[in-house]
Amino acid sequence: MVTLILLLVMTVVAVSLLESGHFQSLMARNLQFSERVFEQSQGEIEGQLAKLIDDDANIVSAVSVQGVEQNLTQITADDTALTQSISLEYAGDTRASIGNSIEGGSATGMRLILQSNVELDSQNIHSNQTQALTYVKPK
Repeated sequence: MVTLILLLVMTVVAVSLLESGHFQSLMARNLQFSERVFEQSQGEIEGQLAKLIDDDANIVSAVSVQGVEQNLTQITADDTALTQSISLEYAGDTRASIGNSIEGGSATGMRLILQSNVELDSQNIHSNQTQALTYVKPK
């Protein structure tokens, strides 16, 4: 009987809180906080991704998300492959495409894939970026 009364009181309290909008405001604040954290971390990742390439198109260093710099130094010493492509088309629309791809690190257990493509035409600018850093168990 006491349990039934306690359950009834808890139900009344929960319904009154729902009607007052308290839970909705908590959920809205939590959602806003999550969105801010996502935008901030996305901006930090994009801001910290950098590729330094010398005149001979050799990779000098690659800096990615915090804490990965040391691993990237090992990756570039082992089996990093750098691909850079530039293509221009003048048939019809003026179009230019620049692409960079860096992939490597499987021998060290870290695998890094950085791809960025920029495509320009007379109307629009399209930019594509893919960043992936995964751990591959060394064999």
